[in-house]
Amino acid sequence: MRLMVRGRLARVLATRSARAAAVVLGLVVAAALGAPLFELALGVAHDVPDLALRRCPSAWPHVLGCDDVGQDLFLRLLFGARISLFVGLAAAALSTLIGLGVGLLAGAAGGRVDATLMRLVDAMLAI
Repeated sequence: MRLMVRGRLARVLATRSARAAAVVLGLVVAAALGAPLFELALGVAHDVPDLALRRCPSAWPHVLGCDDVGQDLFLRLLFGARISLFVGLAAAALSTLIGLGVGLLAGAAGGRVDATLMRLVDAMLAI
């Protein structure tokens, strides 16, 4: 099984666009996970408004500038990416658990229960 997964992964990563997408995804995940380190390095808080910096242009330490209440946009983007990654992973894990439960029930019961559950799954996939 493990060899089969390695083979598929190697085939996918053989294409240039897949490698580029993997690099970009890795950079986004690394930047999101390292958001507190960026905050320390820049010396700017991501959640503290500063009305004196309202709509400041892009300049050090505000890499992407500031919003209407003076919060750094780059840091807010990174901390927002952390939340988005967590929500996406949590949704994938929850759907995997639900699908595993439905599949186990359908496989164990068989017959009419299996047919009914599969039609319900088909209906959910159609939505």
